[in-house]
Amino acid sequence: MSDHFVEEELGALLLQAIEDVTSDGIKTPDLGGTATTKEVVEEICRRLREQA
Repeated sequence: MSDHFVEEELGALLLQAIEDVTSDGIKTPDLGGTATTKEVVEEICRRLREQA
């Protein structure tokens, strides 16, 4: 049961990081931004590390 809660918590953290990154304007061209996929993923990972 605790595994389920851990997965939920991690999922929520990931979703929040994605939402924060996109709301800060860090997006790929298909979403109206100028960042590469690599840049977007690196920023999401950076923000997740900050939360750890």
